[in-house]
Amino acid sequence: MVAILWICFGLMVAAYLTGPIIDPDLWWHITAGRWILANGAVPDVDHWNMFGVGLPWRAYSWSSEIVFALFEGWGGIHGLLILKFILAIGIALSLFYCLSHIAKDWTLGALLGAYAFSACYGHFTLRPQSLTWIFFIWLIILADKIAENGLTKSRTFAITIILMLWANTHITTVLGAAVLMAWAVNWSAWRRELRKIGTIGTAAVLGMLLTPYFGGELLTFSSKVSHPFTHSAIAEFQPGNLMQYATGLLVMITALLLLLVHKQPTRLEPVRLLLTLSFVLAGVAVIKFLPLAIILVAASLGSLWRRVPERGEFGNLGIGLDKLCTAIARAPKEGTTFLCLALAVVNARATWLTPISHDQIPVRAVDFIQNNSLPAPLLNDFGDGGYVMYRYALSDGTPRLLVPIDGRTNVVPDSIFKKHQQAFRGLTNWREYLDAVNPNTILWRNASPLTAILIASGEWCRVYNDGDAEAGDSVFIKRDYWTQHQAVLPSDNCS
Repeated sequence: MVAILWICFGLMVAAYLTGPIIDPDLWWHITAGRWILANGAVPDVDHWNMFGVGLPWRAYSWSSEIVFALFEGWGGIHGLLILKFILAIGIALSLFYCLSHIAKDWTLGALLGAYAFSACYGHFTLRPQSLTWIFFIWLIILADKIAENGLTKSRTFAITIILMLWANTHITTVLGAAVLMAWAVNWSAWRRELRKIGTIGTAAVLGMLLTPYFGGELLTFSSKVSHPFTHSAIAEFQPGNLMQYATGLLVMITALLLLLVHKQPTRLEPVRLLLTLSFVLAGVAVIKFLPLAIILVAASLGSLWRRVPERGEFGNLGIGLDKLCTAIARAPKEGTTFLCLALAVVNARATWLTPISHDQIPVRAVDFIQNNSLPAPLLNDFGDGGYVMYRYALSDGTPRLLVPIDGRTNVVPDSIFKKHQQAFRGLTNWREYLDAVNPNTILWRNASPLTAILIASGEWCRVYNDGDAEAGDSVFIKRDYWTQHQAVLPSDNCS
């Protein structure tokens, strides 16, 4: 009954955190997956970007892109929603299981897992980097077993397999390898650990090289290291602040860890503590890394908890945490299980009825553009490029229309990115981006000042608007084209 309750609690957390499809980058991943399935190979150049077509590009998330394309082809939006729920279950149960084993406390492990996943709520989307959270926590528990019980052949093989899966999913494999090395090795006696260091390093490198690009993803990663700073306008590259839900939860769990370390300063290895705090700083500096930081802090807290079985040694805080876990463990198993299942069903049904967020994805606006055969070229903002790419691609991923920007900063020239930002902010040189695309149709978000500028310019006629001044999308066409089609394309700013 305890195991059933534990699993149902994971289902409840997964159902609550799944939510509708909101990620704008998902759509270009699907398009790339379609292309890979149709061509039986991974692309080595860009095929879809107006400003990057023909430039070298590695589909470093090819394995996930294939899965996305298959589920989308099978069930459409609801197929993607099912896949997102499966991913949420995988993350929740992986965090529960691994943190429970690290802490040697199933109740605390479930609480830490629920806390960590909830803190990552704003970052959880159906995209490859969410899958790396599973690889990350399994690498940590593997490193923990190596540190406690030694390196065996099976564990060496597991290192290669996990890092190989990660390397074929996302380019951040180096981060996982670094944590593995720091966590598994006793660095206070590193001279005696040289053989272990060499074996772990060899297994890790082998895993990172077992990709269609033979480790070329590492070159892509190195080329994008500076992107959080050069492209800080992108939401996921911005620094965290305490007004953000996830950042506040990261600060709280880090503070809890430091308080426990203060009570027992010798129970957590200095290298692990330094590594954890380094990830915390990285997560605050660039919120893209915040989920990994939260998971690592939870694992460090669980490791420290395991090593101090007498909770009184942590002071009143340790006693309070122990009483909380005891009270939760004594809750009626059958009733709590039923409650968890009921909440899971309620949340899953609500998401099923609203599978996609129209506030984030311009489904209706693109429908309008295609139904009225509005003329190309089409100019769109950075965030909507991936969806436009998806809508204007054939079922085999072949593009019917090149999009201005599709979200891949490594194939978009810096000059174009700057022009896009100038336009999105409504700066005086906003025309430079339009001149670079020379569009006949514009799809733009209402929240951008450029929308108001286009309305007032007299050059562009707004023929579609599905929101208000703070949300939604607008579609504009040139005044000359509108004059010829005003009977079927009424405008609210042209007459």
